[in-house]
Amino acid sequence: YKRVEGASVWTPICNNHRFVPGRMDGGFQSWQRAGIRRMGDLFIDGSFPSLKALEDKFNLPPGNAFKYLQVRAFLKKQVVAFPTLPPLRIQDRVVSGTWVGEGRVSDIYQELQEAEETPVEELKGKWEEELGEELEAGLWAEVLGRVNSSSSCARLSLIQFKVVHRAHMTAARMSKFFGVEDSCMRCKGSPANHVHMFWACPELRVFWQGFARAMSKVLNTRVVPSPEIAIFGVSEDPGVQGVKEADVLAFASLVARRRILLAWRDSELPKLGVWVSDMA
Repeated sequence: YKRVEGASVWTPICNNHRFVPGRMDGGFQSWQRAGIRRMGDLFIDGSFPSLKALEDKFNLPPGNAFKYLQVRAFLKKQVVAFPTLPPLRIQDRVVSGTWVGEGRVSDIYQELQEAEETPVEELKGKWEEELGEELEAGLWAEVLGRVNSSSSCARLSLIQFKVVHRAHMTAARMSKFFGVEDSCMRCKGSPANHVHMFWACPELRVFWQGFARAMSKVLNTRVVPSPEIAIFGVSEDPGVQGVKEADVLAFASLVARRRILLAWRDSELPKLGVWVSDMA
C-alpha cells in the first residue's frame, strides 16, 4: 500500500510477491516471453505508454487490457512520479553493470552519503509532525533504545516496536485508505492519529494523570505527564534520569500503552486500576 520513492526498474513482473497478479495470472508469462520481464520494460521513452503502444512494441497478442490495467494500478502505487520512469537507484546501477571500473566504489560511497533520509529519520519526522515539536537527537536515540530495553518480555518488546514504528491502524490512517471518518471512538475528535490515540485524546487525561501520580509515589519524585512518557516511555525530567528510575518508568508506561491498545477500537476508557493490577 505504500508509495515508494524511486521504485526499482528491476522489479520483476512474474513471481513477484508484491504484485499478486504476476503470480496468479499465467498470461504474464507470455509478456515475459515477449520481452517484458521487469517493470522498467513497461516504459517507452521514459513514460508509461498506452496499451496499443505497448502491444505494438512487443508484438503482444490481443486480450491484454485487464493485465495492462493491473500492472498500471500497481505502478501508480509504487512509483511517486508515475507515469514517468523512476530514476535509477544506487543498487539499480550496480546490478545493471553501469557502475564498473576504477573509482566506482568511491562513487557508490558518495551516492550513499548523499542519499535521501533513512527510514528511521523519516519515522522521526512523522512523529515530530504529529507532536508539533522537534525531538532532540539524544531523546530520539533513547526512544529507539527503549524498543528493546523497556521489557525483557518479547511480547511487550514487540508492542513497543509497533508503537514506535507507527504500525497500529488508527482512524486517521483508515480514513486515507478507505475514506471512513477519521474521528476518535472515545472523544469523537479528529484526526485520531497515533499521538491522539496514545496521548492527546481528552478522555485519556485522567488516565495519564493517575499514572503520573502513581509513578511519582513509586519513584519518590515528581513525574509530569508528557507525550514522551505516554508514547515512548522516556522522560527528560531530572528526577527520572537515573538508570533504575528510567527503567521502571519505561516498563510501567509500556504496560499502560498495552492497556490502551486492548481498548483501541472501543469507546470504553482504559482503567487505571486495571493497569495497577497488570503491574502486580
